[in-house]
This record gives sequence, C-alpha cells and structure tokens, in this order.
Amino acid sequence: MMNDKVTCANADLKADIERWHINKRKDFRKLFVNMADRQICYFQKVSIILNLIRFMQYNFDAVYALHVTKCNVLMDDSVVLSIFG
Repeated sequence: MMNDKVTCANADLKADIERWHINKRKDFRKLFVNMADRQICYFQKVSIILNLIRFMQYNFDAVYALHVTKCNVLMDDSVVLSIFG
C-alpha cells in the first residue's frame, strides 16, 4: 500500500516537472520574443529620430547658406552704394 502511494507520488512529481519544463520553455520564448520586439521598436524610433535630425541639419545648412549668400550680396559695397547712393 505504501509502495503504491510512493509510486503514485513519484509519477505525479515527474509529470509536474515535465509540465514545468514545457511551460518554462514557452515562458522563455515569450520573454525573448517580447524583448526582441521591444528592441526592434526602439531602433526604429532611433532611426526615425536620426533621419529627422539629418533632415533638419540639411535644411538648416541650406537655409543658412541661402541667408549668408543674401547677406553677402547685401553687404557688397557696390550693392549697398547702389541702394543708398
């Protein structure tokens, strides 16, 4: 009788451990997939921000160059003299 209870308890324990291993694998898989998805989203956001910075820098450089060109034309003596002379 005692031997049957021990055998039954061992079988139950073995089944519980096997279920735990299966669930552990599923949980780790979910964890790693979730972490990978978050990393992908993070680097997509970083890429968008870097592209925005590059776009703004390019446009700033273009606007600044245009402004400097206009200022240089206005500051040229012949242009200033022709405007005020």
